[in-house]
Formats: sequence, C-alpha cells, structure tokens
Amino acid sequence: MDGFKLYVTNTSTIPPDGYLCYEDPDPGLPNITQTIPCNQLGKYVIYYDIKGDEDYGPIVELCYVSINGCRKNLWGRNCTQPCSENCIENHFYPGNGSCIWGCKDINCLNDVCDKDTLICTEGCKGGRTGQYCNKYAKCFGDSKMTVTKCTPEIYKVDVGNIKAYIGDLQYKADSNILTITVGILTAALVTAVVTGVLAVVIIRKKKRRTTKEFRMELLTREEIIREASREEFADAQMSIRDIKSDLVTSRVPFCNYQTYILHQLFPNQDITTNILLQDLESHSGMQLFMLYKAVQTIVEMGPIDALTGNSKNTISEEKLLKMRIKHQTMTLQIDLNGNSDQHYPVNVLDCDTISQVKQKCCAQIYKNKPASEIPNSNELSLEWQEGRAGKLSLNDIDNTSERNSGLVSLNTLKHYMVTDNSRMALMYRQHDEEEACVNSSRFGTQSVRSEDIALLVQEKGDEEEPETHKWHLSNLPDDVKSTREVDYGDIFLNRLFQTKLLLADYIDSTFEGLVDQQSLSISIRYFFCMLDRFGKDYKIDSEVLQSWKIECYATQIWAPLIGKPDILFDVNVPGHVEPCLDILRQVVVESFTQTAHEVNKESPTQQLLFHKDKLRYRDLIDPFFTRVIPVTDKEFWSEIDEMSNKQKADLKFSRQSTLDQLYQLFIVKYRREIIDDLEDIEESKDLQFANKLEEVIDLIEETSSDS
Repeated sequence: MDGFKLYVTNTSTIPPDGYLCYEDPDPGLPNITQTIPCNQLGKYVIYYDIKGDEDYGPIVELCYVSINGCRKNLWGRNCTQPCSENCIENHFYPGNGSCIWGCKDINCLNDVCDKDTLICTEGCKGGRTGQYCNKYAKCFGDSKMTVTKCTPEIYKVDVGNIKAYIGDLQYKADSNILTITVGILTAALVTAVVTGVLAVVIIRKKKRRTTKEFRMELLTREEIIREASREEFADAQMSIRDIKSDLVTSRVPFCNYQTYILHQLFPNQDITTNILLQDLESHSGMQLFMLYKAVQTIVEMGPIDALTGNSKNTISEEKLLKMRIKHQTMTLQIDLNGNSDQHYPVNVLDCDTISQVKQKCCAQIYKNKPASEIPNSNELSLEWQEGRAGKLSLNDIDNTSERNSGLVSLNTLKHYMVTDNSRMALMYRQHDEEEACVNSSRFGTQSVRSEDIALLVQEKGDEEEPETHKWHLSNLPDDVKSTREVDYGDIFLNRLFQTKLLLADYIDSTFEGLVDQQSLSISIRYFFCMLDRFGKDYKIDSEVLQSWKIECYATQIWAPLIGKPDILFDVNVPGHVEPCLDILRQVVVESFTQTAHEVNKESPTQQLLFHKDKLRYRDLIDPFFTRVIPVTDKEFWSEIDEMSNKQKADLKFSRQSTLDQLYQLFIVKYRREIIDDLEDIEESKDLQFANKLEEVIDLIEETSSDS
C-alpha cells in the first residue's frame, strides 16, 4: 500500500483521470485501517498503486471498504441537517454543508457569496437581510405612541451603512369593533378551509403511498411464490432412476441371529417373530432393506436441518422444511486417513454441516459394511487440504462461526467457501496430541504465517466458551428471520407428494412381499390355521377372526420391522429418517384394517397422501388370508425342531445371568401382583406355585444377604 492513490472519477479509465482525493506520502508504510474524506462528486472510487511490475507487483486485499455520504439537500454526521438554498444544483459537502460548485445567483447583492461559509459578503438584495440573505427586513412603529390625529410623520431607516427615507407614514385610527370581528372570523374561516383542504390532500397522498407500498409488497411476494414454484417444478422432474446408483449394495447387512433375538425379546416385541429370521433373510428382508435405504437416500438428497431434523424431502408434514434453502450439490474427493492415493468421491450439499458431511463420507466409503463396522463420525475429523491457508480443520463450531444475540450458527461447507471437487482428508481424531487450528473456538491468535496454521498449539489458561444456543437452517434467530424473504409453508406441501412418488415402487414391492403366499413362513401359516380352527370350534365371527390375524401379522410382526429396521438389520437409523418410517408403518397397519377412513380436505396430510394407495393394498389383502396354504402338525413341529437346534448352535446365553436379570426386572418389581395371580388361578393354586415362588424369593434374598 506504500504510495497508493485514491481517485474519485466519473469514468473507469486506468490510470484514473479524475479528482485525486488522497495520495499516501512516501516513505513509510501506511496504516492498515484508514478513514479518508473525499468531498467530491463522482461515479467511481478507484484505489491505484503503480509500484512494481505485473509479475512482482503489490498484492492488496481490501477487507472492508465503506463509502459514506449524504443524500442531496442534506449534510451533517447523520445526514439530518438541511442545506442552504444558495448552492448551485444543491450540491454540498457532507462534512460542513458548504457549496461544492459555488453559490446561486439569488438574494446576495451582486450574486457574490463565500462558497465555503455561504455568507453574502457584499450585502443582500432588496427586502432581504441576514448573513445569508434568507430573512426579510421588517420595520415596526412606536407601539407606545398614542394616536390623537391622523397627521403624517416622516420616517428614516438605517440598516448598517445604508440610510434611506421611506416616506410619509401615518397611524390609522381604530376601526370599528364589528369590522375587526368580521375580519377575524373571515380569517379563521379561510384558515379552517385551507387546513381542511390540506388535510384531505395529505390523507389522499398517504393513502396513495400506502396503496403503492402494498402493491410493491404484493409483487414481491408474487415473485417469491413464482420462484418457489419454479424450483419445486424442477425438483419434481427427478425420478427414482436418478438415485438408483446410490442404492446399489453388495449385500444386505442382516443382524446375526443372537442380536436379532435380543432386539425382539427386550424391546417387548412378540416372541413368536423370533423364528422368522430365516424367512426374512431369504424373502421379504430384501424388500424391507431397499425400502429403508430408499427413504434414507431420498431424504438425504435435500437439505436437512441438523438440529431439528426438518428436511426438504420427507413424507412427514411435521418434519417438512417449509422454507426455501438455496443450495448446490458438490462432489468432495475424500482421502481416507490423509495419506492414501485413493480418493472416494462423495456427493454433499454446500448447506451441510461438517458433521453431516462426515456422516455422508462414512456412508459412501463404507456402504457395503454393517453399521457395527463403520466408525463413529464423532471420532473422525475432516481436514480441507486445499484451503486458502493450506490445510484447514473443519468443525461445526469454531471462532469463525456466525454469532448473533447469544445464538451460534453451525458451520457449513458454504461458510468455509469449499469449492466443488475439493480434496478432503477424513482421519481419526488425535485425542492425546490434538492440534488447535486458527479457527479453533479456544485459540489465542498472534502474528503467524499461513504455513504455520496447522501447527498452532492451544494456549493454556483459555476458559471454556459459554454454552450458547445453536441454529442451522430452520430455527433462525428473530433478527435473522426479519431479513429473510417471507415464505409460505403450504407451497411446499407438494414436496410430500413428490417424495412419496419417488418411494412408490419400493413401498409397492414391500407390500407385495407381505402378501406373497410363497414367502409366508410355516409358523405363520400354522398360526393362521390354528385361528381358523378356533373360529370354527367356537363359532367366532369371521370379521373378529380376521381382526385377530391382522393384529398378529401386520401390527405385531411387520409394523415394528418397518418402523425400526435396526431390529432386523445392522444399521444406524438417522433421526431424520424415523418420521418417514413411522408413517410407512402406520400405512401398513391401516391398509390391513377392514374399514376405510373417510377423508376430506381437512384430513391430515398423511391420510390424503396414501388414501388411494390404501384402497389398492386392501384389494390384495382381502384374498390373502383366505388363500393361506394349510400346514400339518408334522411340518410345524419339524420347523420348530430345526429352529431349536439352530438356537442351541447359534445362541450364547448365560442361564444364570439371564435368570438373575429376569428376577430383577420382573419378580422384584411385580412380586405382589405375580403371587396374587398365582393364588387366583385354579391350576397354579393346586400346584402351590405361589408358595414355591415365595420360597425361591426368600432363598435368593437370604443368599444375597450372606454374600
């Protein structure tokens, strides 16, 4: 910056040919922060420095440039002082209100005035007075003089060095009181009429201004709606073929048998589903997994609020992101562990937080691995290897985070200005020797070079940053909301329908697998046949009998597997996917019900979204229960024996530990209720189960106290 010049010009010619506002005096380096007054009119402010040549010339980074001035006819620090009318074309210096191009040819005698002070140096024209000739000269007679006769008097006026005789004047005698009263009333009436007219004019002008502002606001909102509609229409052109490549996997990560049994036993699930794992692995499990992956992939293709879980692509209105989020899709080249020649391309959004980016990187790199073998994203760090200052560690919150009124915004790729195809390193955090980078939230900055940024050490004695509330996309601070464009949430309800269309093939495939007779396990078929025999023996109504089947098959078996796929698969279900799976679970249960719910325009969006699909699914369900292939007792017990042998081989339970847990969970907690029930039931009462249970409890308590 040494020796730079600052011009104000009306052209963009280089070198500038306008008004030289400031020139840095040599020698010596100028201050980094400068305030330069330029009292000159112009279109361009040009910073000019001719030192050096094109290859080794100076490099100047203007971090903040502020150009301050006042609107025409105003001056002063806050641009609130009105300017004098004496300046040519009403152009004034904002600092002192003096004329830029000189004085007008009005009021001043001989049209002469000081262009800086605006004082008329040679006097004023006729009828004017004051330093600026902006006042009128007035003469007043002697108010104490008593009028006795109407004789003329000669008056002389002295103004400065000017003496003039203004002629003969005479005092007028008092007029009639009636005349005075009429004059006053007339003046008052005229004043009232003028005031009324002015009031009408002002009111009409305000009304016209209000109408104009309303029309401008209406046009602005129409433009917002128009742009939102175009964006939604463009998004609607996406088809399932656009995401099928992301759903390709080499294998389905089923849980092992023991994990599956634990998931079924301890979350209070129906124990009869334990024998279904083999059938699920060979038949319907694939459709269930593809449905889950399709939901996750489609939801994660759009913006997701990292804190609220609201997303652009969803079938849950409660979790719909009802606002426009401008975002771009970019590809990152991920280097695993930071020292590998292989780079994994990962698609992300520039509005994703750093944690969301790490999760997407893990999902892409380990897409064929079960969740139990994928590292936790919280244990990983993401490093930008092509940042503006070399290597840069990216975090959700650091000292570059945007803070506003006690709220802190989570950092995104857009915040760090990451570009497409940037190289990133995904590494395990070094807990023992963790490096504190320049963007760390607890870092004392000093004068450093860019190549030293990755080697900076955290200062000792820094205190923890006070906990603040966070926001990402939707839960904005109030003052930030006021600066954002107004959106209408109902415009984005079509996103629910678009997401449902993308999932339609996978939902249909899953539902067809549920009612496929060929994939129906022997255990379920035997159970249905047993219910049919009970219904025939006890003459149970067919609708009641079918309700039992629906409750067992749809509600107890399939609904939990759809709503919580981690029961069957080794996956970690993200929070933003759970609302969609819960709605699909309800759709399955309601589709199996015999009575259809009536819908209208006031019905919940979930009912409207899948109303026609439920009718279509019911047409498949009605013949399903009547066409179940019967199973003999021999086939059923053969299946049970095979499953029992598998459990002996695969399950690894500690009998003593299991009994102790059951005793602590149930017997201790519900001791009185269990004993009362055993005493009320005739069969257990005859066998004295209640007394035997009390003896066991006493024995366990005695053993525990001795130990």
